[in-house]
Amino acid sequence: MCMALSRYAMKGDSYGDRRSMHRKILRSAVYVVRTPINGRKLMAIPIPYVHSGIGILTVLLSIPLILRIVPVNRVYGIRIPKTIISPRNWYAVNAYGGKLLLAFGLFLLLFSWLGHDYAPAPTSMWAPVYLIMPFLALVPILAMINAYARRLPEQ
Repeated sequence: MCMALSRYAMKGDSYGDRRSMHRKILRSAVYVVRTPINGRKLMAIPIPYVHSGIGILTVLLSIPLILRIVPVNRVYGIRIPKTIISPRNWYAVNAYGGKLLLAFGLFLLLFSWLGHDYAPAPTSMWAPVYLIMPFLALVPILAMINAYARRLPEQ
């Protein structure tokens, strides 16, 4: 079983009861986790920070797609057979997908900022659920991009 200790709790702050210490641990920005196997200290990043980072990265990566400045390539962009066929399809699908990904990135940022108080500790058993939950919104986004690409002509 992992035990979460905040950087403040390790300094020897003496709070009378365990409850206040537990609250302080949950509010700290960085958790130190001691593994039961070898006792090493590992850093665990709070989940809202992960959501914020991925949201910012998604927003930044979607802007060039929306502006249609990413040429046809096999590395960056929405690469499905319909987009590789023609540059016209490439720019149309990537602009549409970029708008949807921009909306998703903003949703992820909003989720991380508004849900910060409800996020479980990184060592909680609910942490994986809370981490994965907002990414389920990608399923309809990818379906919408694929449906849009299917409507385009084969050129």
